[in-house]
Amino acid sequence: MSEAHSKFLVPYCLSNLVSSKKTAFTLAEVLITLGIIGVVAAMTIPTLVANYKEKELVNQAKTGYSIIQNAVQITMAQNGFSSYRDIFSLNLSHLEILELLTQNLSVTKICNTGDKSCWPETIKFEQKKYNNGVTYGKTMYYAPTAVLKNGMRIMVQRFNYQGNCNYTYTAIKKDEAGNPIINEETGEQEIIYYTTPRCGQIIIDVNGPAGPNQLGADTFDLGIYPDSTSLYNTSYTFMKDGKLHYEPYELDEEYKN
Repeated sequence: MSEAHSKFLVPYCLSNLVSSKKTAFTLAEVLITLGIIGVVAAMTIPTLVANYKEKELVNQAKTGYSIIQNAVQITMAQNGFSSYRDIFSLNLSHLEILELLTQNLSVTKICNTGDKSCWPETIKFEQKKYNNGVTYGKTMYYAPTAVLKNGMRIMVQRFNYQGNCNYTYTAIKKDEAGNPIINEETGEQEIIYYTTPRCGQIIIDVNGPAGPNQLGADTFDLGIYPDSTSLYNTSYTFMKDGKLHYEPYELDEEYKN
């Protein structure tokens, strides 16, 4: 190698070395970058996961709603019923109504009233309700239940006790914390009377025990009226806006004023 070439290569190599030093990342810079990525991920991933789970629940809700509605319609046609009142007739017990419907569903198990094996989990209300200062839910074995092959569960209850699809029931009036309200004059607990025009109900749990096991989230109350069916609570609007409307909470949470 000539002296001229040698003189040219030395500055060139030194130039490359300096250039590479300028473009390389230091350990501190790498750690800072990874830290920023971690913070962004921590902020966005839970939201993305929650959105995905909610979308999945909405799709399951629509599918479950469609399956049960189809079963009701087919049951009416097969039996020559002219109205939904006929399915929830006084001549049929709760279990007989469930058995009629499940003839048009793929079912793995049917449980009669009081049998907890089909639906042992307590279902939370759409919004917090308190009983004696703590949140509570409702058990689902007070009427016949069934487990479907796709993992769904349903419960069927007839309200048509007098043949007119008017169901009246009583409840103890309570304050916000779920404590009974006492009438100052009588010293007795105040009673509220409710009347619903429903012939019955079909409770639908679209994903079985997977959770959150809450009305408005993965569990829905299909009201059966003389000439129609509809989701019972007006805030269950996933059929209208594609969104779920419920308050996340845990059972046995203490009341906070």
